[in-house]
Amino acid sequence: MSDETVFAQNIKTTMKKGFFNHAFMPMNSESPIYCVWEAKEGISDSQFQDFIDGPYGVNWGLVALNNNVMKIDLSLTGGQTPYERKF
Repeated sequence: MSDETVFAQNIKTTMKKGFFNHAFMPMNSESPIYCVWEAKEGISDSQFQDFIDGPYGVNWGLVALNNNVMKIDLSLTGGQTPYERKF
């Protein structure tokens, strides 16, 4: 994230693949990091897990993080999201 050019290219690449990261929220340097991702319609849970664990996900292909994917049930929010949709 510190190299703005590389980070901007990563955003473009992930969007072409159907994913956008709205929020990156580390709790501190030793505990969980919460992220909010959006996926294009039709992306399955397993496709997202493969993406997030792969070379364009938050690990950039390394086994640095244990990514636990949790789907947000938008029916509980009346379909509203706190972020402007990208797809």
